[in-house]
Amino acid sequence: MIIPFQIVIGGRGPGGACGLRATAAGRSAEASIEIPAPADDPAAYGVALGQAVFGPAVRQLLLDVARGADEAGARIQIQLRATPDLVGLPWEWMCLGSQTLWQPAIRDDYTLVRVAQGVRPPPALVVASPLRLLIAAAPGCGPAADALGAALAGEVRARRLIVDRLRDADPAGLAEALAEEPCHLLHLIAPATPGMSGGPARAALPRLRLGRSLDAQALAGILEDQPDLRMVTLCGDGPDSAEPLAALAAALHTACGLATLAVGLLDGTHEADFCAACYAMVAAGEPVDLAVTAGRAGLAEFGGLWGAPQLMIAAGGETLFRIGAAVTARVARPERRAQVAVRRPTGQRREPGRLDGAMQIFEPITRPRPALRGRDEAESPPRRLRPRVIVLIVASLILILMVGRSLRWPDPATPTAPTTPTTLMMPTPKGAAPAGPLTTAGGDAETHNVILAEQTPAAVANPPATGPYGNPLDATPPTVFETYLTVEGDTPATLAQRAGSDPQAILAFNRLAADAPLRAGHPLVVPVYTAGEALPEAPVVTRGNSGRPEVALTFDIEIDEQTLYSILDILETRGLRGTFFVTGHWVTAYPDAARRIVADGHEIGNHSLTHPFFTQIGMDGVAPELDRTEQLVRDTTGASTRPYFRFPYGASNQTAIDHVAALGYVPYHWSADDAAIVSWMSRATANPAQVYGDILLMHQRQSTVDALPGWLDQLAALGLRPVALGEILR
Repeated sequence: MIIPFQIVIGGRGPGGACGLRATAAGRSAEASIEIPAPADDPAAYGVALGQAVFGPAVRQLLLDVARGADEAGARIQIQLRATPDLVGLPWEWMCLGSQTLWQPAIRDDYTLVRVAQGVRPPPALVVASPLRLLIAAAPGCGPAADALGAALAGEVRARRLIVDRLRDADPAGLAEALAEEPCHLLHLIAPATPGMSGGPARAALPRLRLGRSLDAQALAGILEDQPDLRMVTLCGDGPDSAEPLAALAAALHTACGLATLAVGLLDGTHEADFCAACYAMVAAGEPVDLAVTAGRAGLAEFGGLWGAPQLMIAAGGETLFRIGAAVTARVARPERRAQVAVRRPTGQRREPGRLDGAMQIFEPITRPRPALRGRDEAESPPRRLRPRVIVLIVASLILILMVGRSLRWPDPATPTAPTTPTTLMMPTPKGAAPAGPLTTAGGDAETHNVILAEQTPAAVANPPATGPYGNPLDATPPTVFETYLTVEGDTPATLAQRAGSDPQAILAFNRLAADAPLRAGHPLVVPVYTAGEALPEAPVVTRGNSGRPEVALTFDIEIDEQTLYSILDILETRGLRGTFFVTGHWVTAYPDAARRIVADGHEIGNHSLTHPFFTQIGMDGVAPELDRTEQLVRDTTGASTRPYFRFPYGASNQTAIDHVAALGYVPYHWSADDAAIVSWMSRATANPAQVYGDILLMHQRQSTVDALPGWLDQLAALGLRPVALGEILR
């Protein structure tokens, strides 16, 4: 049994610190960490990385989970995920301890792997031994292929592996070799180069020089029709290839979900021995994380660069093969010869002997496999449905009809939630033409990110009181939104005239009072209804009005309900209001707690649906994260999350900021989080005026709940008034 211990490291914030969150066995720990400056000595740098990552809270969580794993007879798998700007750091070298070094990457009870957001593993392949490995070597890389072949001789003789070698490989030759003999493991040996700056975005991607240059997307296209392939290893030709090779492996894993192993910096002998040890364990049916860990341990024993190999797998995808089980019979094909000549699309034939059986140890092997499209084999007869399959299909149709009749669909003529706008906006980056509205209830327009959910009775019966301020639900949905930092002399009327907006809608979407003047520097979302002037966009906001002795209390809510109730009770006792950034998944899990936030008069903001890194989900991933959370909050509480949004982990880039703005949100960062509030208090004590307008971020930790009353007492003693985010912006 494996217990995943997930470590997620966010991008650098304004002060250079990174957010870190560790999750395991239903518990979590969070911290703000400083990434140490790179060092030439990987072992010394690994100690610094380990001290940064495994701080007191994370280390204690790991120890607690480890005790539980021992009692359950399980092992821990440390799953590390970092933002693109940090993924290149040598996390495998992490060490702890001053006397006896504790090194996760070479412990089989604490295996360390890298994972990517949203990647799903292919199922473990049921296969009879031996596995088939293809070693494809670029021109000039033949000696490395020979060394690996020699290191695998024992596995070949023991009939645990069949090894083919493709010499002077290029993309066409690789595709043909895979078509001729589908493989389970692919080993690519080629130089890797970083991308070129400037020009198209794809030109900046790292590339593998396999005859000609291949980026990860092109390589994934070659591999996409290989149903038996489960692992790809990328080996370079020297130190210069190490960094682009690791980036290629990560991108390839994200593109196709296969386990990818980047082997850089190792010399020829160590590289061959390491890879041979890994393949031997995988061929024996061992999980790939244990295989790589054993290989690293062997490198450490013989003085090799044990932290150099980097393994990327999808969470839960460590078992690649189930060896020895019966496999489904395949369609027979002609016997393969030891030396083959595969047709090229041009009709030319490849020189014989380029694809070699491993050291000719085996006689030519007849391996049944399905007919390939476009080849000369006779087409197999059509399959007939068996009676059992027909019965299952009929039963499924009946079940679908029964479920369909039991669902209550909203009547288009009688909306269940009159205050909920009936359109959602596509994100439109600055400079692009505004997108039209997307109808969510009938009409001819395309439906976008709609959640069909009944209005919660509690939300309808108890709509939140808006007081003197505007309510985003009262405004007409616009064509698109923009964000803007006000300047002296701006009014809702002048902004509306410039941007093609409406003054009342500006007040509503920003929760502003009709008679309140606009402060210079106030961040706004501006709903756009007609063509107008493009406004300068607002950046990520880290501070409010610095002219008043106030600080904003904000909370990121995504874990449980009990700590939320404790925080609410503390604020209620003191008559304080705050802003709570919630995830959609949390609202779904704890709807009553979400209603309590609104019922107590607090502001509610958008913290995404699934708490991903917005720097990794792409442009198409932004709108679903925000739209679905907004809809869930509306349906559950009757309130809107606009205009407040916070990036999970604080990780953002300009593309993500543009799309968040186009959806009607200003992104808010923080001046200090709960891990840094103690030092922030020291600065505030020395000079309270320097923290006027600061934004404090707190999480759902018991330590935060315990410390919150004391922090509030300190703020009061310093003459600082805690308020909600909307108040400090005015």
